Amino acid sequence: MSEAKTVLAGLLSSPRFSRLNDDLGFDTLPAYVTKSADITDGHLLALALRHHAKLATLDTGIPSAEFIR
Repeated sequence: MSEAKTVLAGLLSSPRFSRLNDDLGFDTLPAYVTKSADITDGHLLALALRHHAKLATLDTGIPSAEFIR
């Protein structure tokens, strides 16, 4: 757990990364969310879009997200 904390602290100290306030409800999920397996991804995408940010992911199935190879 301490390694994860160290990595997260390093990311948050970079100007390229920031913590976003999460005040979104279920009603803000993108239209592509049609099953429970997509709720978390949809919520993260909606949160990024609300804050004019880009969701970076290893998942190719999230529309409008930036796929990281």
